[in-house]
Amino acid sequence: MILSTNGQERELLIKPSYQAICRYLRAVKMHELNVESALAVIEKGQPWRDENRELHDLEGKNNRVEPEIAFGLAHSFETGYQKGINLRIDKQIDDSINLHRATQEHHQAEMYFNESSPFHKFETVVDGLCAIIESGIKYREIIRPYNSPKQGAEDLKGALAIFNGNSLERRAFAPIVVKMLEERGYKQPELLIITNHLSEPKNTFGIPDSKYERINQRIRGAQQLFSGLR
Repeated sequence: MILSTNGQERELLIKPSYQAICRYLRAVKMHELNVESALAVIEKGQPWRDENRELHDLEGKNNRVEPEIAFGLAHSFETGYQKGINLRIDKQIDDSINLHRATQEHHQAEMYFNESSPFHKFETVVDGLCAIIESGIKYREIIRPYNSPKQGAEDLKGALAIFNGNSLERRAFAPIVVKMLEERGYKQPELLIITNHLSEPKNTFGIPDSKYERINQRIRGAQQLFSGLR
């Protein structure tokens, strides 16, 4: 299968296994719930709050369940995957990451922080903090096997200590975000209750039930889309 990006053909993509796709979708759901849990605390009472905004990583162009993104990143969830063994696979993973980052607004906010909306400023920092936590000992193998391990990144304070970014403004905003979350009583959600990609436990993530259902629907839809890989 050749997928097109901006009208240009790309190299034939190597399909991951269905098992790897399922593990990937579980990781996507866990990250989505991690980010949306923090954003729900931040958004409360904000004049710019939008109930109908796009989900963090599951909607919008080149979101994480679109085939061109999923087919790359899912390879890192294959049993025994090690970077450097198959350079073509590694390139496919990197291409998917770069394509996702090039078009999703919260990643654009990393580069153009001052020009971004208030929501996307918060979103890009929360995304970065959550990604660091997910790269720590507890979650890395399940959620971010393609990331370098982060030592001491088990909570917000640990993540903040090693937080970096593409702009001084983004780095300076991170402590403000963490302080706001702490003052509002935010508690890091337990993500391991998501035992597989179709796991839908009781909503204890602090997000609206309607948004929780949207997240589950997107993952269910992706599972059906990729079921042909079985």
